[in-house]
Amino acid sequence: MFEQIAAIRSQPMIFDDGEEPERLSGARVSVNFLTVLGVRPTAGTRDFVAGEDQPTAQPVVIISYSLAGRYGSRKETIGRSKSL
Repeated sequence: MFEQIAAIRSQPMIFDDGEEPERLSGARVSVNFLTVLGVRPTAGTRDFVAGEDQPTAQPVVIISYSLAGRYGSRKETIGRSKSL
């Protein structure tokens, strides 16, 4: 028996931090995705919160540790919003 399940759907994404846009592999996930995997966000990041996986919600991105090595050290990238 499962305690929880999470949803994931692969999706190509454009990561644009104001420099050169980059096409990356990404995924749309349910808000409990990291919890189901037993993964906790690292410093400077947060987990998804209730409602952020709904179609009308403002998009939220959590980047991987390796991607953070390229972009996360720029303070202007973390916590930034961009209108779509």
